[in-house]
Amino acid sequence: MEKKKEKRKPFYSILISIITYGFFLGIGYIIGLFFEIPAFISYSIFFLFGFLAVAVDIPDDKMKILKQLPLLRRHFSLMHRVNQKLGDSAQEGNLKSAFKFVIGIISITLYLFWMNIMIISIKYLLNLTIGTEDPFRFTEAFFSLLGAGIMAYFVWLKAFYKDNIRIKTLFSSGNLSGKIKSFSKSISLGMKLMMIFFGYLIFVGALSLFLLGTSFYNEYLLIFLYGCAGFWIFLSLLLLLIFLITKPKK
Repeated sequence: MEKKKEKRKPFYSILISIITYGFFLGIGYIIGLFFEIPAFISYSIFFLFGFLAVAVDIPDDKMKILKQLPLLRRHFSLMHRVNQKLGDSAQEGNLKSAFKFVIGIISITLYLFWMNIMIISIKYLLNLTIGTEDPFRFTEAFFSLLGAGIMAYFVWLKAFYKDNIRIKTLFSSGNLSGKIKSFSKSISLGMKLMMIFFGYLIFVGALSLFLLGTSFYNEYLLIFLYGCAGFWIFLSLLLLLIFLITKPKK
C-alpha cells in the first residue's frame, strides 16, 4: 500500500504544477493584452528568468520551504540538478563527468522548450477566444535560454577556477605523488575544454533554432552571430585569466 501512495504522489504533484504553470502564464498574458508592455521589458524579463534559473541554486535539503509551491519546487529541483552537472564537470577529470556540462546545457534547452510549448498552447487558446498576436513563436525560449546559457558558463568557470587551485596546490606540494596527480588532472583540462566547446555549439545551435521561431530573425541574425563569436572570445579570455591568476593554497 505504501508503494502505491509513493507512486501517486509524483503524478499528483506534476499535475498541480502544470495547472499552476498554465494558470499564472494565462493570467500574465491576459493582463498583457490590456496593459501593453514594451518589447524590451518583456524580453528582459525572460532573459532574467533564464539567468536566475541557473544562478539561484536551492539544495534538495532546503527544498522543504517550497512544499506548498509545487511549480517552484519542481523548477528549482531541476535547476539544482543542472547546477550539479555544471559544477561536477569542472571538478572531476574523467570522460563521464566531462559530458555532464553538455547534459546540463541540453537539460536547460529541453526544459525551456517545454516551457515555450506551454506558452504557445496558452496563446493559441487565448487567440481562439479573445484574439492575440501570432501565438506560434519561440521568443520566450530564446531569451530564457540566452540568460540561462550565459549563467551556466559562469557557474562552470567558478568551479573550474576552484579546480585549477587544487591542481596548482598539488603541483606545489613538493612530493612526487602530488606532482603526478597534478599532471594527470592537467591532462584532463584539454578534455574539459573540448566539452565546453562542444557544449557551446549545442547552446548556439539551440539558440539559433529558437531564433528561427521569433519575429525578428532576419533583422537580428547577423548581430546574433557576432554576439555568439564575441561571447566565445570573452570566455576564452576569462579562461586564460584563470590560468594566470590562480595560486596554490598555502
